[in-house]
Amino acid sequence: LHLPGYKELIATDAARVALNMRWSRFHVFGYKEGALASLLVHLLPFAAVENDTSNANFVDFAAVGEKEFEASLSGKSGSQVRRNRRLHEEAYGNFEVVKARNLDEAMLFFSRLAALNNNRWQSKSQVGTFSKEAIVDFHERLIRRLWLSGAVDLICVRTNDKVFGYLYNF
Repeated sequence: LHLPGYKELIATDAARVALNMRWSRFHVFGYKEGALASLLVHLLPFAAVENDTSNANFVDFAAVGEKEFEASLSGKSGSQVRRNRRLHEEAYGNFEVVKARNLDEAMLFFSRLAALNNNRWQSKSQVGTFSKEAIVDFHERLIRRLWLSGAVDLICVRTNDKVFGYLYNF
């Protein structure tokens, strides 16, 4: 994400940073030729480009219409999803998917998502992505900047008394 006219400057700066760090691997996925990521890759002398295309899995929610998503699934997949939902709801109560209604709630969801992520990785004696202040600062600024345009989305999946996780889309 960048303002128009800054693509080359950002790619050059990012390449300079990348060249001053140690990498065993440096992956850049899903970019189009001419995009910022493409410029970055071309500025890295050690870059080996592999082109691979595949269809992305997706759900056409317009085709699902008003019915529940699970009702649109058939066969083994549908049976497994419905069974898992029933077992989880028997154990924890009805699931609720709550979209952040305002920026304050979005920031709260992000803070809790970061804490869950860090706790998960610390339980494995590793460092979580959001333990780095610069990473947290970047995402907080991104959320604030994109919130009003609707280009960022934070969602909580929970029951009445238990949070199962958060989704962060941008």
